[in-house]
Amino acid sequence: MRFFTLCLLFAAFAASGQSDEPGLLVSQKRIALVIGNGTYQHASPLSNTINDADAISSALKSVGFDVILVKNATNRVLEEKVREFTATIEAGKYPVALCYYSGHGLQVDGENYLVPIDANPQRQTDVKWECLNAQRIIDAMESARATTKIILLDACRNNPLPKSWGKSTGSNGLAYMNAPAGTFLGFATSPNNIAYDGEGNNSPYTTAILQNLQTPGLSISDLFTRVNKTTQTLAAKEGKTQTPFFNTSLSDVFYFVPANQDSSKPPLVGVNVAAVNQNKQENSDSDFDGFPDDSDDCPKDYGTLRGCPDSDSDGVPDHKDNCPDEPGTTANNGCPVRDRDGDGVVDAVDKCPDVKGSKEWQGCPDSDGDGVPDHRDDCPDKAGVAAKKGCPGVDGPSGAETITDTIVGTFVLVKGGSFEMGSTKHDMEKPIHRVTLSDYYIGQTEVTQRQWRAVMGSDPPQLTFPGCNQCPVEQVSWYEVAEFLQKLNNLNDDVKYRLPTEAEWEYAARGGARSKGYTYAGSNTLGDVAWYDGNSLNKTHPVKSKQPNELGLYDMTGNVWEWCSDWYSSYSSDTQTNPVGATSGFRRVDRGGSWCGYPQGSRIAVRWSYTPIDRGSDLGFRLARSVNN
Repeated sequence: MRFFTLCLLFAAFAASGQSDEPGLLVSQKRIALVIGNGTYQHASPLSNTINDADAISSALKSVGFDVILVKNATNRVLEEKVREFTATIEAGKYPVALCYYSGHGLQVDGENYLVPIDANPQRQTDVKWECLNAQRIIDAMESARATTKIILLDACRNNPLPKSWGKSTGSNGLAYMNAPAGTFLGFATSPNNIAYDGEGNNSPYTTAILQNLQTPGLSISDLFTRVNKTTQTLAAKEGKTQTPFFNTSLSDVFYFVPANQDSSKPPLVGVNVAAVNQNKQENSDSDFDGFPDDSDDCPKDYGTLRGCPDSDSDGVPDHKDNCPDEPGTTANNGCPVRDRDGDGVVDAVDKCPDVKGSKEWQGCPDSDGDGVPDHRDDCPDKAGVAAKKGCPGVDGPSGAETITDTIVGTFVLVKGGSFEMGSTKHDMEKPIHRVTLSDYYIGQTEVTQRQWRAVMGSDPPQLTFPGCNQCPVEQVSWYEVAEFLQKLNNLNDDVKYRLPTEAEWEYAARGGARSKGYTYAGSNTLGDVAWYDGNSLNKTHPVKSKQPNELGLYDMTGNVWEWCSDWYSSYSSDTQTNPVGATSGFRRVDRGGSWCGYPQGSRIAVRWSYTPIDRGSDLGFRLARSVNN
């Protein structure tokens, strides 16, 4: 059973086209951001939220929406997707925009918050930093210059915050919210009360929306009057009481599906009303996966193979797959074929099928740990670099001077110089200011899992993507990085490693004195140099598997965000020399984008920050050292 859940957050704008009938809104383009959070790291996992998101996504597509679907979003991903969604509304001039959220939610001091899957607030004051204020969604939509906004909040279950906080956070459920001009606000239940999960695959409120959304000829107010009635009926069948309500300041009438119109009225672009009507009358599709129930092998589960899910995309549906989380073959009932060397890489894709290796090197070993697997390494017993086929030498196209540490790898010399730091793209990046730096060394790659283990003796306890030695370490807080540095420096009498300053990080990412002015670190084409949400398959990847930048540095863009030494603060316009940031603060800087980032959030100048205790599956670090030690 889910507790205290925000099941729905709709934000729909409809304003760019009107019919001949005064006050009737006819939409032209529709877009939706659909978010489902369920696998919480520090709160009870939710069973129906992903089902809710999948079903709503399909239902919205059926009534003409373009859909951005996001599942199990961290705080950073949630923020990035809101920004991306808002930018898309503006760029595409979508007159209708809708945001749907299913996951934990809470109220603190009269404010409503959406809870990312990695949120772990220890105090009431942490909530505003670790969760997303629902008002942030409304404000973002306002900034996109939409005139009609529809916000629906399905506030469910009990408060997930520590009981020791007492009643200072407010009541159960969500707080009342006013409807700003041009806004429709709907709630799954009355303020300060709880809603229920339901005994099926979806919550009662979500089920009610799915049952009524495609009905032609219902205005938004009429539709949610029906939704409220249906929700009460569904809850009553389970012996519960749940009374949704809504308030509105809309001045025009909005339809998800209009009534059949005569030829003199402009049509609803993207919606085939006749097809919707026929489908409603003739073909029930309970899970909204496009397969009518009478031909759906799994009518209660959203799926793609005759209506059934296929989690590993191997062409064998989960209910017939003996290995549903591992791609296999039909002949092996969905399980992989033979693996004669027992390294976990099946023979069909194992480049070294008779020698035990690792998945990151396609089944081959890397005996010297230099990132060049033995079958490609001319010096398999001596750590080297890719440019020299695994033999010692200068790596990368830059020809920059390098030094190598046997524990933490290669460092590239960044010759000092001056540059313009920041950009005009975002307030956090302003103002552009001139910075001069002295020479320093910076790690050629992010610190890897192998390197972390060599210093600390074990993996971080919450590592999300284990078993990939050359993948960047992640799920490490700033304080844990400080502990790593202390232990590493105790192993070296003459060398002292540290985190780069934010200025050092940006100068190196730009290519230092060799900079060619790229948008990303090494290219204007993001996929050439970075693992991001468009190519990462929702995971990290081995370092040095994309092109380096002008200095021969890898993954300065993408893979994982990288901690810097600075406290976060606003930029100064003053010219600075070797700046080290504010002397104190609440959050530490991290830079570079990650495997779950989008292009606009992966630019070199983009800044982010976390509290020093925060961890994330997209958060790691890179080392630096001064030239005099």
